[in-house]
Amino acid sequence: MHAFLICGSTEQKRAEKVNDLLQTFEVLEVDELKTLKKHLIQTVRQINKKLLIPAQDPQKNRAVVIYDAHLLTQDAANAFLKTLEEPPKNTLFILTVPQKENVLATISSRTQVVELLGPSFETSEGELDKANLIFDQLTKASFSEKMKIFDSIGKREEGISFLVGQIIVARNLMKDFIKQK
Repeated sequence: MHAFLICGSTEQKRAEKVNDLLQTFEVLEVDELKTLKKHLIQTVRQINKKLLIPAQDPQKNRAVVIYDAHLLTQDAANAFLKTLEEPPKNTLFILTVPQKENVLATISSRTQVVELLGPSFETSEGELDKANLIFDQLTKASFSEKMKIFDSIGKREEGISFLVGQIIVARNLMKDFIKQK
């Protein structure tokens, strides 16, 4: 296979899987792929130009990594699709996304999909105490105060952690309620 689509779990776990796959490859660096909020068609064109340059070590295969491939604009995704359909020789493409459905079906169909397991739902005692505190705040807060709490949640992983904590607190409250009956 000449392309992998790594999806699921956390951003960190996807990056770890990328590093595992890259052990024997010469990585083609495209600086914009690390800093942009969107991947534009110019970025895909830059990748294609760099792929025309012979590898530094002809014995090694090359790899191109596109983190957060769901940030490809429609034009960029279509341009990249053409690259996937006619891949350069000895080149591996690795794309990462939170969910497989975040990229065009035509892109995911041309890759080997690697679905990582979701984040662990284990919580430490400190995380459980924090979840209990937030649960208490939410039950007593006004609507606008609740919105401020929700607005403070940043990335997807933080949102998942927040929800898991609240689910555990609610489950524990339900267990206590059932025991009292």
